Parts: sequence; structure tokens; C-alpha cells
Amino acid sequence: MNRNIEPLAELREQIIARGWNRKATGRVVAELLINLVVALVGIWMFVAWHGLVLRTCAILISTAGSMGISTNTHTSSHY
Repeated sequence: MNRNIEPLAELREQIIARGWNRKATGRVVAELLINLVVALVGIWMFVAWHGLVLRTCAILISTAGSMGISTNTHTSSHY
């Protein structure tokens, strides 16, 4: 039984040594801010611009930013 635990202990040591167990808080916050800016710019473009094509592009940009926000927060909730 001890033979099965040794590889897992070695794996855990490697994970810790490489820093894979640490949260990437700075990167996650930076991604969140970028997505927030994209969403807000899309909303601003929708309000400021007139015309169906321009407003459609603005909605698509805002949607991309909003999906980025939701993906970021969803992934962060898993650890």
C-alpha cells in the first residue's frame, strides 16, 4: 500500500516546487479588469453610435466582455 502513496507524494512535492498550487490572483484580477473595460466600451459604443451595423458591433463587443467577466468569475469560484 505504501508504494501507491509514494508517487502521489512526489507529485505533490513537484506541484508545490513549481508553484502550481498558488492562486494567480494578479493575473485573474487583470483579466477581469480587461473584460470589464471591453464590456463597458461596448456599452458606450452602443449609446454613442447610431446605425444598425455599428450598434450590432457594439453589442457583440459588449457581449464578449460580459462573457469574459462571467467566465473569469466562474473559473475563480472553483479555486
